[in-house]
Amino acid sequence: MSFNLILIIICWYLAGICNGFMDAIKYHDAYKHWGPFWSKGSWKRLYDGDINWFEKIFDAAFDAWHLFKYIMMCLFILSLGLAFATNLHMFQNILICSITVLSFIIGFKTTYK
Repeated sequence: MSFNLILIIICWYLAGICNGFMDAIKYHDAYKHWGPFWSKGSWKRLYDGDINWFEKIFDAAFDAWHLFKYIMMCLFILSLGLAFATNLHMFQNILICSITVLSFIIGFKTTYK
């Protein structure tokens, strides 16, 4: 297995971790004990009139849920770029797709409370 394929699997695993954090925050407020940044209601700070640097640049809320969403999307883009750089046969593509989805699920289960 090439180094690119290992990186693709790692990207999907990390994306699953990000998704687990996002769902745990949204549905269970599981990390609110870490501070307001980690609470499910922290996105409301976008509308509090106090604009921070992130809100100025991206016009989006800066909280744990959104941060993990941005990281997850970057990981998917990175894995797509790595996949295009790797020239594989059909069977290998199917195998890698199965492994990446499985690693996403494992990453999700790791962080979803």
